[in-house]
Amino acid sequence: MSPPRTNAILPHMIVGGVAGLFLFVNGFRKLKLKRTISGMATSKIRALAMGTVELTGHSKAFSALTDPIFKQPCVFFKIEILEQHGSGKNSHWKTIYRADSSNLPFTLVDDTGEILIFPRGAQLQFEKDINLTLSSFRSFFSSGNGPLESFVLRVVGSSMRTRKITASIVREHEPIYVLGYACPPERNLSAAERASASPIELARLLKSDTQRMQELDTNNDNHVDAEEWEAGLKKLRGEMEQKASQEGNDEKPSPLGSIFIQQGPDGIFLLADKTEKELLAEVGWASTIQIALGIICVLAVIFALFKTLS
Repeated sequence: MSPPRTNAILPHMIVGGVAGLFLFVNGFRKLKLKRTISGMATSKIRALAMGTVELTGHSKAFSALTDPIFKQPCVFFKIEILEQHGSGKNSHWKTIYRADSSNLPFTLVDDTGEILIFPRGAQLQFEKDINLTLSSFRSFFSSGNGPLESFVLRVVGSSMRTRKITASIVREHEPIYVLGYACPPERNLSAAERASASPIELARLLKSDTQRMQELDTNNDNHVDAEEWEAGLKKLRGEMEQKASQEGNDEKPSPLGSIFIQQGPDGIFLLADKTEKELLAEVGWASTIQIALGIICVLAVIFALFKTLS
């Protein structure tokens, strides 16, 4: 093969090799996740042991959270808007808006009790309540998506570019599957320790303060939205840092609460709105397909390289 032809095909070989390796590795990660799920026994909240656990139940609000699109009560939301830029080979998707409530906890309830879930860092397997691709923003005006249209206009404005809009919104009383890390009640913390507390610890402190929670509702709509919650966390941390610098560690520590679920040291943390059987089937198929595609891509690159060198 001539040098110009070799130079032309080399970038494609590199991209194919990287893509193949990525698919292969990600497929094995999903296979490992499938084996972890199938090997875990489902626990009851009342008899929960510390460490990695599997729980099932239904969702319950921990704070008065509403989704930004429909302004309806929910326990979790994740919204993403992508916009297409360029054309032909230079076409790519750019994220122009992303919002979620991963810093806000919600409650999981089963027939024995309830427990706090802090979704930050979780792998989400929630169904998409909204999954639209619009060839131009004009299609909104004949789609009948009033609340969605208003939301997009408010957060990113209008555009003639193609856009993808996805949203997962978890309401109260929806079935939830959790594979995460059960943490024991925290010991009491001093002012200095609370000033450097993790977002989870800070959220638990804020929620336990009834007066502060009432003050968070700055627009007096009887709901604490994501912006008000984040502002409350920021204010509380600032006050703690100031108090720690003034008083040091001489004050009496205050309690942080009880057991909760978060991402563990092994990195395994999965939240889904499916049954374990459905989740195993979905993860199993995904791992098989990705491993197979990864092998095909790598073999194709090796074959192309062999043809080039010969």
